[in-house]
Amino acid sequence: MLGESEKAVKMANFIASEEPTGWLAASSLHLLGEISGGQGQHVQALVQLGQAHNAFRDLGDKKNQYKTLLGLAEVSLRCGDVNNAREFLHSAERFKTKAGKYLARYYQLCSVLSLTERNYSKGMEQCRLALAEYQALKSESGAAEATSDLGFFQIMNGMGVKGLQTIREADKRFRALGNDRALHYNKINMILGRRCSGQTTGQLVSEVRTQADNSKDLMLSKLLTFALTAECGN
Repeated sequence: MLGESEKAVKMANFIASEEPTGWLAASSLHLLGEISGGQGQHVQALVQLGQAHNAFRDLGDKKNQYKTLLGLAEVSLRCGDVNNAREFLHSAERFKTKAGKYLARYYQLCSVLSLTERNYSKGMEQCRLALAEYQALKSESGAAEATSDLGFFQIMNGMGVKGLQTIREADKRFRALGNDRALHYNKINMILGRRCSGQTTGQLVSEVRTQADNSKDLMLSKLLTFALTAECGN
């Protein structure tokens, strides 16, 4: 039996082969790029998303140009290519009036870029903007993610107590949604906040380490190392 992603890839490839030009072909390339990026196939994702962007540009579809630019920025950030990510987000800014529900994702990616630049105050503001957008959309999962991110940047800005309060709020949201994976990622922020506030972290560290080992989640392991070694905000 094929999984959902395998079915999506098969369908997208079929559409792209049957209709090599046009909106459906561009949408299929975009879908393939998102799936490749999610599977860690970054080079392939960049090619597919780049092709999708060019196709949407030729069609004059600004909304989908915006979506593909965000996808390109996200994959670039995952690759550590900060310069290209910055360029893609700068290009996306021209289409913000066409962003619609994707504006929140833009702000989230800008906050990640701010993290790489160690501009924590700007990152905090971007998280607030993302949270406001998700709340306007009534997206509980998006609001929970933005809340967790906001707590992280509050800690890095030296607002340890406030940051921990925000992260606990995110924890409640993730539990209500039943999102176990997000809960473990939120625990990373809680570990950082507790460490920077001089509180114990042993139990949380053990839980996250066990989850990372059991799920073979390398990103979770890397973020745990960051939480245990990062300089706390002043």
